[in-house]
Amino acid sequence: MKQHNVWLLLQRELSSVLPVFTLRGLLLALLGPLVAYCFTRFPYEYIQTGHAWGDNSINKLLTFICLLAGAFIFFYGAVFITALERKDPSKHHWVLPQLFTPTAMLGVVLGMVWLHRANPNSFGVSDFTLYLVALLGLGAAVALQLLLQLIHLRDHVDVTPLMPGVVLLAGSILYPYLMSKPGRYLNPTDWSNPLVRTQDLAHLITAWHWMAALALANICMVLALRIARWPVPVTQPQAQPEQPTAQAQHVAQPVAQQVQATPNPETLREFVAVRARYTFKSILGYAEFKRSLADAGNAWRDEKKNGILLHGAPGGGKTLMAEALAGELGLPIIAVNVGDMASKWINETTQRLKLLFDRARQQAPCVLFIDEIDALLRDRESMKGIGYEEHERIVATFLAAAVALRSQSVLLVAATNLIKRLDPAAIREGRFDFKLEVPLPDAVARHELINEGLRCYGSSIDDDTLQRLVRRWAGFNVPRIREVTERACKLGRTQVIGSGGKQNNAPVALSYDTFYRALRDVQGRRGGAPEGAKRLQSMHMDATQRIQIQRLATQLMKVDEIERRGGTLPKGIVFYGPPGTGKTATAMALAAECGWTFIVRNGRDLTSENAIDALRKEASELRPAIVFIDEADDILGERSYSSNKSATNELLTLIDGAGGMLVDVVWIAATNSIESMDSAALRGGRFEQKLLFGAPSPEPLRAMLREWAQSRHAFVGDDADAWVEMAAEVLQGQTISNVQAVLKLAVNHAVTAAMENHTAQQCVTRERLLAAHNEIVLQ
Repeated sequence: MKQHNVWLLLQRELSSVLPVFTLRGLLLALLGPLVAYCFTRFPYEYIQTGHAWGDNSINKLLTFICLLAGAFIFFYGAVFITALERKDPSKHHWVLPQLFTPTAMLGVVLGMVWLHRANPNSFGVSDFTLYLVALLGLGAAVALQLLLQLIHLRDHVDVTPLMPGVVLLAGSILYPYLMSKPGRYLNPTDWSNPLVRTQDLAHLITAWHWMAALALANICMVLALRIARWPVPVTQPQAQPEQPTAQAQHVAQPVAQQVQATPNPETLREFVAVRARYTFKSILGYAEFKRSLADAGNAWRDEKKNGILLHGAPGGGKTLMAEALAGELGLPIIAVNVGDMASKWINETTQRLKLLFDRARQQAPCVLFIDEIDALLRDRESMKGIGYEEHERIVATFLAAAVALRSQSVLLVAATNLIKRLDPAAIREGRFDFKLEVPLPDAVARHELINEGLRCYGSSIDDDTLQRLVRRWAGFNVPRIREVTERACKLGRTQVIGSGGKQNNAPVALSYDTFYRALRDVQGRRGGAPEGAKRLQSMHMDATQRIQIQRLATQLMKVDEIERRGGTLPKGIVFYGPPGTGKTATAMALAAECGWTFIVRNGRDLTSENAIDALRKEASELRPAIVFIDEADDILGERSYSSNKSATNELLTLIDGAGGMLVDVVWIAATNSIESMDSAALRGGRFEQKLLFGAPSPEPLRAMLREWAQSRHAFVGDDADAWVEMAAEVLQGQTISNVQAVLKLAVNHAVTAAMENHTAQQCVTRERLLAAHNEIVLQ
């Protein structure tokens, strides 16, 4: 450690701490000695004079002034020692502040020893007894502090700094009490004299009441410092930053040559480290991720590694995890949102970034958490053009500052939703040694989130419904689970009131259907079946095909019962057959029948950049959902002859569940030529179920024509049954779309002919059907 100007350091302490010290922290710091004085002075004054504060007002004033002076001396002594200790911060950063109290008490005890040697009759005990008690008591206190400190370092017990004050307070109160018992003196006969007993007890309380004051002041000081969490501004030796690339060297040079200046009180109010509100125990679930994050934190502490990059989907809890890590390490945290900082300080981002890192170094050891780091470290290759030079300067500033932090006991943690957009040089090892993906809530976390919402809104559900929600909501983020639970509780209470129930504080029992309605309300109009979709019973299909589709619908509608009986939900299905056979209409009807969201994509659209990521996000947010890929052979075609191989692999990986299985999402691919699809896409576990769609057989065709005739009496004549048989004979073997097109064109021919002949008769005759058929169907 380098030599420092102690007087200058003390001056800076006095000038910079008060402006940022909170009022409640300062009051608490002063309250401790005052309470201690009252606690111990009242009995002494009462024994001596029979009055609480004595009879001399000047004495009371002088005593209070001395009390305040002692409190301020103790306060700045603790600050000064903390500042010196933080000059070379290490994992033992609580040792010196804790040893300050026993050191001060040792001085008090030595003073007692001196008084006793000057007047041995003052205490009624021998030198040997007094020495023995003082040494044993202080030795035990120091040993206990060091033991608790070791526990603090190993298990991160956050209340450790408070424990020594509690131990010393108990000792200072109990010792005079125990020493006043009969038989504790070398000459027990003196105890029979009430006057001697009273005087000795008064002497003991007088000598020890400052011990209680110091102990109480220690407790209050630690509490005050933890409330305030003031920065301790000290001159930090500037580490030599790693040299950036040659392209950015000219903008990084000012950073490398930067000499830290003394911060003024106004800047001290910015980027202040605060006490972490959470630890890993505050977060249920995430067991594997918490182990990985704890390993990264321990590597920073023990192996001098640094830089943790948290990435993952929005709403996954990255900010919460960063704060919990700080709490687990027993460190304060500086949390900054780069997006807010950039928008608030336009054209001053570089300066604010320098100040941020300066403030982190001043408050070391601490955790510096930077959210939305992608707004700061976007890939420079994508930023060519307007603003490139400023962005280059920002990135270079960050790179130099991040490397310098590795020797400053500041743990750098950053978070992003878009890791692919970050500059590769900015997130490589040496800047961010750990890159951890924050998963979406696991089963334990989802269980607790739902229960937490139910408790907040006074609602309840049975265990089966709770377990069903936990299973079905896999992949939902934290805000979605909380929002749906809140909405379900409000819907449930509204239903109770609407049905004539009383509005009271009794828990409202909620059903799974209530949660499903709440989910659709939160998802908005995009959730649920497509508008105008038919139901399955109104679809015209062969008996075999209807059984297959209806069976699939049952699986979707009763997925919980299917799984409970040992069945599984199909992952992928292929609808294949000639164009116009009803593949899209059947998929829409299936979604309408089950109440699932219908998401449709064209195969070629999925080959564009980020299209599959957008599809993943939409499917996850709108679940339960059917994802319908029309013309699927464009994206799932044979990869040996395809230029979209990477997009095909990305889609198949998504279906396989890489990055998290999408629960309650069924994939339906529609194609006119299944033989052109990649064999890997058609294997088991992907699009394993294949349903053939063809031209309707005679009976479904007659049913469709009969339904058409019932709604258009004017075009079929008096004998509807005969017209249906005639039309079925003409249209036999045609696809559904061709049948509809022929009927439409035949109607237009009939209407045109009636207008030309000035007649009201406009029947669709056999001749008109044949003419329309020849125009629609290629011969």
